[in-house]
Amino acid sequence: MPLAMPKPQMLLSLRYTSVVSLFGLLFALNSCKHCLSSVAQQEVENISANVKKGLKMKMQRGELAGFQGCLGYDYHPADKTITVNEEEAETVLALVQADSDR
Repeated sequence: MPLAMPKPQMLLSLRYTSVVSLFGLLFALNSCKHCLSSVAQQEVENISANVKKGLKMKMQRGELAGFQGCLGYDYHPADKTITVNEEEAETVLALVQADSDR
């Protein structure tokens, strides 16, 4: 039995329904994307707050936070102190002097 061609009205109805369904799907995906970005933003804020709290606690204990070394100083992790490195201090003073001469 040969297949009959659908009536034009059925094709229009099918296209409209498909477009509406596609629009609904896109709207749902966009809403989901918005929800996920809100959750991600909240997580970023929580991490930031925790890092700030940790740095504040280290400062209250008198610990150095994020000290990677500084030209002209030596850090001693055993007793967590900083001392002047005399050799490097000369370089630092020369740089400061050159900057102040400008």
